[in-house]
Amino acid sequence: ADAFRRFMERCAAGSVDDIQILYGLGGERRRWLNEWEIEWLEGYRGSRPVRVGNDAAAQAQHDTYGYLLDLAWRWARRGNVPDDDYWAFLVAAVNRAARIWREPDHGIWEVRSEPRHFVHSKAACWEALDHGARLAERSMSIFAMPAW
Repeated sequence: ADAFRRFMERCAAGSVDDIQILYGLGGERRRWLNEWEIEWLEGYRGSRPVRVGNDAAAQAQHDTYGYLLDLAWRWARRGNVPDDDYWAFLVAAVNRAARIWREPDHGIWEVRSEPRHFVHSKAACWEALDHGARLAERSMSIFAMPAW
C-alpha cells in the first residue's frame, strides 16, 4: 500500500490536477497508453474489437479521489503519518473532490460517450471528503499540544 501511495503521488508529480485514472507500469502517462485495435486477432469467444492500450487514460473519473483518500486513511490507521508534501497532496485531492462532485464524468464503466452523472462517482467524492476529514481529525489529535 505504501509503495502504491508513493507511486500515485510520483505519477501525478505531486499535482492532483494531473492525476489520470491509469498509468503504465513504469508510471508512463497518456502517450504510452494510446488505444489501438488488432483487426486480425479474435477476442475471447469471438468478441471484437480486440484493443491494446486504453483510451480511458484521458477520461475524467471522479471516483479516483475516493480511492486515493481511502488508501491514505487505511495507511494512516496503520500508524503512518503524512509528511508535509503528502498532506498537501491529500488536501488538494479533497478540495478537488469537493469542487467536481456535481460534474458528470465517464465513471468506472469508462463510457465512450459524453460524460454522465453516476451515483458511484458521487459516492466516491463523498468518500474522499469523509476520509479527508477523518485524516485531519486524526492528525490534529496526534500533534495536539498537551494542556498546560
